[in-house]
Amino acid sequence: MKNFEKNMAKINEAIAVEEMAVPIYASHLRAAFSWSGLQPDVQKKIIKGLKILSRESLGHVRLLRKVRRIYKGLQIK
Repeated sequence: MKNFEKNMAKINEAIAVEEMAVPIYASHLRAAFSWSGLQPDVQKKIIKGLKILSRESLGHVRLLRKVRRIYKGLQIK
C-alpha cells in the first residue's frame, strides 16, 4: 500500500509539473521579448516552438492521467 501511494504521488506530481511548467516558461519568455532586441521573425520562431512544446505537454498530461487511471485500477483488483 505504501508503494502504491508513493507512486501515485509521483504521477500526480508529474501531471502538476507538466500543467504548470510550460505556461510559466512561455509567459516569461514572451515578457522578455520586449527588452530582448530580437528581431520579430526570430520572436515568431520562438513562439512557434513554444506552441509546439505546449501542445506536446498537453499530450504528456493526457498520457499521465491515463497511466494514473490504469494504476488506480491495478490497486482496486
